[in-house]
Amino acid sequence: MKEQIYVGIDLAKGDSKVAVVDDSGEAIFKPFNITNSKEGIRKLLSKLSSYKTGQIVCGMEVSSNYWENMCSYLKEKDVTPILLNPYQVKKYRQAMGFKIKTDPIDAIAIAGLICGRKYESLYISDDSMMELRELVRIKYSFQRRVKDLKKSVLSLLQSIYRDFIKISHIAPYGKSKCLKAC
Repeated sequence: MKEQIYVGIDLAKGDSKVAVVDDSGEAIFKPFNITNSKEGIRKLLSKLSSYKTGQIVCGMEVSSNYWENMCSYLKEKDVTPILLNPYQVKKYRQAMGFKIKTDPIDAIAIAGLICGRKYESLYISDDSMMELRELVRIKYSFQRRVKDLKKSVLSLLQSIYRDFIKISHIAPYGKSKCLKAC
């Protein structure tokens, strides 16, 4: 049985840079690009087809919103995703002696960090919890928008109808339906 391999993915908007190392930290492939999609994961796994999915460990930074889709795609394919704090990756990259920050260097640093097991993995909620969290975020966003729109309407009404100021102490959006009466 072959050893485990460690895949470092530096996520970006269009294409992500990927570096693959073996147990000893030696590069298996020259860093290459994949898209942030299921097709990109298929390309990655086809390139690593000589390994079983249980032997592949993928690491990525949680620095943008691209990690969520990539993480769920990897889980669908039974590949272990490891989420890393960007600060850990930066410090590891600096410790390796890299003075500059490029996508290939970040991918290599991520792969080396998970290969050396010198990381603190972030907690990943299950998919249903992540979906619930997103729904709550959307709900509060809509509530803020409704509140802002109500303030705008009230301000507009008060500037157009000066008499409205006299009755504005009554909740205009309350059960009394004051706005319908005016």
